[in-house]
Amino acid sequence: MSQFDGAQVLLWSRKLPELAHVAEALVRRGCAVQALDSLEQVQAALEESHVNLIVAQMCSSCREWKDLLRAEAEAEKLPPVLLVAGDIDVDLYLDAMSRGAFDCIPIPLNERELIRIASHALECQAAMPDKGA
Repeated sequence: MSQFDGAQVLLWSRKLPELAHVAEALVRRGCAVQALDSLEQVQAALEESHVNLIVAQMCSSCREWKDLLRAEAEAEKLPPVLLVAGDIDVDLYLDAMSRGAFDCIPIPLNERELIRIASHALECQAAMPDKGA
């Protein structure tokens, strides 16, 4: 049994078709993936069930990923957040990491790299104490 089996993953974006490929890759490995369209939906899902991983869109001109990381920090809900972006540069990467992202994955997606990073994120999440306990 791998760390992917039964892992609960939230996929958040309305704009990035490449996230469909992320969902497909994670589902093939046994994850339960739920696609959401708003920060409010993400927050509700976090309250309703145990989430192991969040995958979200990141871009230099959008604020949603920043709002997500801020909301997660304030709520002390700490599933790893992987950000997917087509325009990652050093400054954007450092900004994301300083805000608490687990990692950033560039587009075009390399599925092997995606699985490696998601696997590591799930291992780290499993090793963390449950904040709700």
